[in-house]
Amino acid sequence: HVEMFDTDGSTMFSQECGVKLQGQYSRAENQKAFKIYARNQYSGDNRFHASIFSKRDYTDYKSFILRASSQDSQKTRMRDSILTSLAEGTSVFYQETELCVVYLNGEYWGQYNIREHINAVSICKFEGWEGQEDDIDLVKANTNVFRGSNESFEELLTWIKNNDTSTDAAYDYIDQRIDIRNYIEYMAIEIFTGNTDTLNVKRYRNANADGKWRWVLYDLDWAFETDTDSIRRWITPGGMGNMKRTDNTLFIGCMKNPRFRDEFLTYFGEQLATTFSTQNIYDKVMARHALLEPELEKNAERWDIPVSKYTSAVKYFLKYALERPTKLLGYFQGALNLSEADMQKYFGAAYEEIQRFN
Repeated sequence: HVEMFDTDGSTMFSQECGVKLQGQYSRAENQKAFKIYARNQYSGDNRFHASIFSKRDYTDYKSFILRASSQDSQKTRMRDSILTSLAEGTSVFYQETELCVVYLNGEYWGQYNIREHINAVSICKFEGWEGQEDDIDLVKANTNVFRGSNESFEELLTWIKNNDTSTDAAYDYIDQRIDIRNYIEYMAIEIFTGNTDTLNVKRYRNANADGKWRWVLYDLDWAFETDTDSIRRWITPGGMGNMKRTDNTLFIGCMKNPRFRDEFLTYFGEQLATTFSTQNIYDKVMARHALLEPELEKNAERWDIPVSKYTSAVKYFLKYALERPTKLLGYFQGALNLSEADMQKYFGAAYEEIQRFN
């Protein structure tokens, strides 16, 4: 049985439900994560009827996740939710977040993040495809098919490997098979955050709509950790991410196309001066810290985690946000052989923002 209460104490819902453990490596953590499902056989209703996430206009949910920040649970407790929220306002589906406190069988279980559950139901709700959940293709990582087929994407990768992708015709061919703007928005966040756990991604398409592949951003618990030349790593053949297991054929092929390259660099430069700016990251972290702070001592006592570890991790996170834009400019120039004129064209506003904040 699950009950959720709003901040004013009112009951949002109260019903029988299904529960599963959530995550992979995070299952080894003491503070487990849970998937909560609404199911007819338990409550007579397969939806939770509530506006769980304030930044979504949905009024019912099939499921949601109670996440304790996984490998970041003893660090910032906000890394993934802050960094994935950089997709807000884009076409990229990301897991929205609300903070909560969990009691399990009446026992204090600590501070959690309520997160959207990424599945066919939530994707179709996001895209306005409700009722077509059985029709979409949904793939995790490189080739792990959850629904439908990965055949059209595999055909695209084969075509890229065997053709010149620098032409206008090649751009049009790729554009017919993926949502290029969506892909640029997704890749920009992966590269900016220096994510190394890049296999945690899902792709989906709906043949009933435009049939184009789109990307889902989630699990950035390994981002903003190590100083990495991520643009060079993404354009180097042989795979990307942890143990080079992420297929980077598509991005390499796209970056050989002058039109895509121009669109990507233009977008990245705009984001580096705005959404990816140190000021914006700082503001997000401080706002989240203000919400977390009242619960930190109690949560630390429950799970035997010194608050000093949290404080130190947040300071490092902010240091990374301060240094990352400048380092990225150097990485981009070196990896892509950009001239000073190119750098000014694409990153002029970002230079100004960096100087303003520093």
